[in-house]
Amino acid sequence: MAAKTRLETFRDDQIVVALADLAVVARELDTLHVRMGKPDQHRRLGLARLPLDGGSIAAGVRELRRDHDIAEKLTAHSGAREARTGGPLAPLDELLMGLRLRFARDYDNWLPTFGKNRTISKIAGSPHVDGGGVGPPQLTGSSLRPRLASRPRRSVRVGLLDTRIFSHEWLAGGYLARPGDLLGLRHRYLSTQAHATSVASRILKQAPAAEVHLRRVLDKDATADSWEVATAMAEVAGAGFDVVNLSFGEYFTDDGQPPLVIGTAVQLLSARSVIVAAAGNHGNVASRPAGTVPPGLTEKSPSYPAALPGVLAVGADDADGKPAPFSPKDAPWIRLMAPGVNLTVAYLSGVVRVAAEDGTFVNAQQLRFEGWAECSGTSYAAGMVTGEIARRMTRSGITAQEAANRLLHPDPGQPQPEIHPAGPGH
Repeated sequence: MAAKTRLETFRDDQIVVALADLAVVARELDTLHVRMGKPDQHRRLGLARLPLDGGSIAAGVRELRRDHDIAEKLTAHSGAREARTGGPLAPLDELLMGLRLRFARDYDNWLPTFGKNRTISKIAGSPHVDGGGVGPPQLTGSSLRPRLASRPRRSVRVGLLDTRIFSHEWLAGGYLARPGDLLGLRHRYLSTQAHATSVASRILKQAPAAEVHLRRVLDKDATADSWEVATAMAEVAGAGFDVVNLSFGEYFTDDGQPPLVIGTAVQLLSARSVIVAAAGNHGNVASRPAGTVPPGLTEKSPSYPAALPGVLAVGADDADGKPAPFSPKDAPWIRLMAPGVNLTVAYLSGVVRVAAEDGTFVNAQQLRFEGWAECSGTSYAAGMVTGEIARRMTRSGITAQEAANRLLHPDPGQPQPEIHPAGPGH
């Protein structure tokens, strides 16, 4: 089951534990009478997903509170957290907090590695699940020019972890996807189902000779739990793609803990590939109407995986080359800026239910798209950077890291390109 707090959604009936610490964490949970299922171990990640019996989590918290020292600290920590987040802690949060307090006390501040299995979502203009005010996809009479791929100096393989992809004729020959990762023809679509198609079109617009390999990690609502995404990232790491595009993210700030699962997968993936990620669309939350923004979300809140070491985070510029209103502000973890406003993208063909302002489809608008749309968001800016890295590789024969470095450190004697390093206040 999923639990929702201030900024994050997570599975409230499971945790993720480092394999090396699995035995000691399981033993401690057992002493608290928390019932566990069989762990799902992933050797490449070095992590295990450990199911917990939801009914016994509260009992575990009560057991922790029987220890006066732990109870006192847990109450203080819980009160501070509740004041900061504006709501009560979930039972799983209390359990994990109490466990950390007990490990720290009993083992001279040593802590095993464990955390929550959080939920991530796409980063795009619609729906506004990320707190930003970008706007829904727009109907357009424009389209992208046909791809004219010259003979590349080297073959470039791009990994795209996203939703299913629509069999758009403009993309034909530019991508590979497993049968289960293809979005079939149907009478009705959700706007969330267009994400991979749109991002792929921005990649291939920049690098028509590249080969995009689609791996579906997000469902039809463009969400997924971090364990499933991380295992897909581990699979991609084994495939050795040159550059990997991650246009999704989440805000992991409720418990002050780093994003364990995605962070581990990024370390694994970045050893073989350049990782490009969208920075988020929450740069204008201060001007958003009350009630439409999660409490505590600010214009500079870090979004992960973009804000992790080893990731090339991308913000969005408008048509004048200035930071788009929705692009995160005062965010030093953003490395590059690229166009991300009113971009023509390959889209779905048919009737599309466009999510409402709250990110749901309860009051969805229905529009008929003819394969093209105009969209805004850092997802598409990230796709352009991914494509530009691939383009430079195909034209010059350089590596992905060399291409990324040239974007990060351009020739100062040349005019500023549309993709450029992020400056102060971006």
